[in-house]
Amino acid sequence: MSRFSESIHSRDPARSAAEDHSQPLSPARPVPALLLSLRVSVGEADVILAPIGVVVSNSMMGEITPAIAEAVAAAPGRKLLLPINQPHFEIVGIEWKALAKQISAAIEIIRQALEG
Repeated sequence: MSRFSESIHSRDPARSAAEDHSQPLSPARPVPALLLSLRVSVGEADVILAPIGVVVSNSMMGEITPAIAEAVAAAPGRKLLLPINQPHFEIVGIEWKALAKQISAAIEIIRQALEG
């Protein structure tokens, strides 16, 4: 086997599919590849702005898998989590504000961090 064919056969297909964002999810680009892509993306982010459910497994109607919640929680960047209640958990002790005001407050925090 040549070095070229050896390198092709030894490549991790999940990683290759995850790096090619032009491919839709399919047997060639399965969910584990998408999770790898997510881990890489959130690992490089300076700031993650998302609903608090993104760090809670099975939130957002079951779309947040344990792997996604772990990847976001473990990411080194600053996390700005919006206190949006989910059907299976409720955030206590937080003053309710309209989503637009929450997002504006988060943008202001990001703006101050960029300036400071």
